[in-house]
Amino acid sequence: MFLTALLLILTACSEVIDISVRQADGQLIISGRVSNSTEGNYVSVHRTGVLGRPPEPVVNAQVTIISGSGETQRLIAADSGFYKFSDTAFRGQVGEDYQLEVQLNGQVYYTETQAMPRLYGRDSLYFELTKTETISSQGVLIQDDVLELYIDTEFSELPEEFYIRWDLEEAYTYLGTYLPASHFPPSGGQIQCYVTNRLNEQKMFLHNGERNRAQFINKQHLFSRPIDKSFQALHYFNVIRSSMSQRTHRYWFELDQVVNRQGSIFDVAPAGVRGNILSGGDEEVLGYFEVVSLDTTRLAVTRNDVPLFFFDECVKRGEDYAELFTVPLGCRQCLIDEGIVEPQCLNCAVLPGSSWTRPSYF
Repeated sequence: MFLTALLLILTACSEVIDISVRQADGQLIISGRVSNSTEGNYVSVHRTGVLGRPPEPVVNAQVTIISGSGETQRLIAADSGFYKFSDTAFRGQVGEDYQLEVQLNGQVYYTETQAMPRLYGRDSLYFELTKTETISSQGVLIQDDVLELYIDTEFSELPEEFYIRWDLEEAYTYLGTYLPASHFPPSGGQIQCYVTNRLNEQKMFLHNGERNRAQFINKQHLFSRPIDKSFQALHYFNVIRSSMSQRTHRYWFELDQVVNRQGSIFDVAPAGVRGNILSGGDEEVLGYFEVVSLDTTRLAVTRNDVPLFFFDECVKRGEDYAELFTVPLGCRQCLIDEGIVEPQCLNCAVLPGSSWTRPSYF
């Protein structure tokens, strides 16, 4: 989710900023990351869409990561313009330098070398259950149960300068409708998949350790999550803390200012946020390639932690359960066509961020 969200942020900003597209087939967008983890290392290559259309993936690029020691890692094309390391066990090393090089249609795009910084800080993640109140259009008071997510951070050392970004995601098990095997052979049962969503796509959590010298950051509010059926089974919240360079921090700070800028029509129009992708000529390339060190803090929320009632559209009881037998034998699609079962209850792949693969930490 993080990778997709990053691409959406970059392309959304290109529309808000109103950057002129000089290339006939769209402006090039190159972004990516190398970290000390085996997960989340990637490069994406796209071109801006025409007339507000989604970005077009570029699948014929040659993408290489070059370390300070001269070792090279060639990336292979994955899905929709994303390139992954052929060595799935690859992870960057703290203190090592890395550089990106992309060759496309005879042109070379690259970054300057970046050193992977040390990790700073230790996070503690926790939640509180509260209620929100709204007034309906009929004037009725409606109360909803909400999980408020917070984080405390402690810095055991305070170097002269260090920079951090926190990203937040959730992951949970999704259970579909139980189908009786007697009517839906060869096997009925209940589908199960896993959904992972990024939660702070519209809000960036950044820390400038050069300016903020506090040793503790207490009760930083991260997200308000309404209680729903996603809490019926194990539900994880993951906070990924990235230690980064000053240049990388400045890029994300400026991007956040553009995305969340508020003001009047008399404000100065926002300028383009310059990334770190260079070209051999004067071609302007969007995007940013970052070299960061990561640490992840997880919070597992169980059904016992949320002893509340919530509606589950996939559960069928009584007369609703009997309706499962009203369609022709084995016709799962009939259940959807006749509105007996919601589509996601029989095929959770229609849910954004869903996968049949169980995350390693479940």
